[in-house]
Amino acid sequence: MSLASWCVATTADCGILLLNNLTKELILIDKGESEFLCVSDLQESDIDSIRDSELFDYLVKNWFLVSTEHDDLKLINEVRDVVTCFDTKEGINSYTILTTTDCNARCFYCYEKGIERVSMSKQTALDVAEYIKKNAGKKVGLHWFGGEPLFNISVIDIITSELRKAGIEFESSMISNGYLATDNVVKKAVENWNLKKVQITLDGTEEVYNERKAYVNPEGSAFQRVLDNIERLLKAGIRVSIRLNLDLDNAEDLYKLSELLADRFSSYEKLGVYSHYLYGEKYSESFDRTCSENSKLNAYLTKKGLSHCGKIDKRIKTNHCMADNDSAVVVTPTGELHKCEHVGITDKCGTIYGGITNQDVIDYWKKRPEIGEICRRCPMYADCVKLVACPDDFDYCPQVVYDDKLQKLKDSMLYTYEMEMKK
Repeated sequence: MSLASWCVATTADCGILLLNNLTKELILIDKGESEFLCVSDLQESDIDSIRDSELFDYLVKNWFLVSTEHDDLKLINEVRDVVTCFDTKEGINSYTILTTTDCNARCFYCYEKGIERVSMSKQTALDVAEYIKKNAGKKVGLHWFGGEPLFNISVIDIITSELRKAGIEFESSMISNGYLATDNVVKKAVENWNLKKVQITLDGTEEVYNERKAYVNPEGSAFQRVLDNIERLLKAGIRVSIRLNLDLDNAEDLYKLSELLADRFSSYEKLGVYSHYLYGEKYSESFDRTCSENSKLNAYLTKKGLSHCGKIDKRIKTNHCMADNDSAVVVTPTGELHKCEHVGITDKCGTIYGGITNQDVIDYWKKRPEIGEICRRCPMYADCVKLVACPDDFDYCPQVVYDDKLQKLKDSMLYTYEMEMKK
């Protein structure tokens, strides 16, 4: 017998926390019983000391310990297949809607650079609403995207108004630079759009941010305006997730920004801040260093109380994202249907007028890469679904990425344990 590949161990205050990352069961093993665990190399654990104990029987019964000849990968895939069969949803319940591909900022790193700037017409917005009515499940999630989605507020008004008239239950979220979130916009967001969450990107303190965003015809300091709008959203009860876009040029400045954010926003429960390296950084020769800086900054954000890892996700992951999810679709400003929000580099799978007509595109997004030997013994494989076509993911795991993901999982284990102990 040996620990299953999906098991992860980390040290707690009075023993060892052991996670079954397939069943999501987390247990605490007392220090006196945990000598069989070798945290640094779980695959060479010596379990002789517990073989005749109740703990041994429990670990076997609950799939922590398996035969050394057991095919862990096969079981994970079989579990996913079963969950998928019982997780079928009626209709399409997730709509990522690009109100426009135009934007009031000119970020040098924008992956949509070169895409034609097109805004959705009012008639197309009415047609989008009709498409949603015909295809929606019981509850709909609307995800406003762009460009800058607030650059075309009228179509958000139209779509949400039409869905309300039809009695369709919905919530919405948005990815925005936050510049246009005025009092009137926030009022609409709460009363009409049922907006629950906004993701806003910040690139540094005032001088760095204003230079990197390069807004078109800004009024005063764009940085100060966006900070004021973030507070406006938070006061309205809308959750705000601030993403810090990191590369090696602004990494040091983001620590100063973190201090500023902590001073101004730490009292708001619905604020979360996290760091992520820029899209193009993973192709650079200095990626390992960038990823290391990103991990350090995320740890600092946690220390400042701006971020926490959250509890262990108890769901079994069966798909990667909207791209391989039959219940999700992306709608462009002209009414095309896509499976990925990177619409400038992806093929359409249909239109709002004719529905999904290109099954080849649907199948293309569901293709998964061949599994290597490293994946077979990876404790995070149960939560890892990769797609061959994904433009924003790795077809392998660089060591720095693997180490970062594993540490985040261990942090979630500790946080889940701490929250349970407080009950």
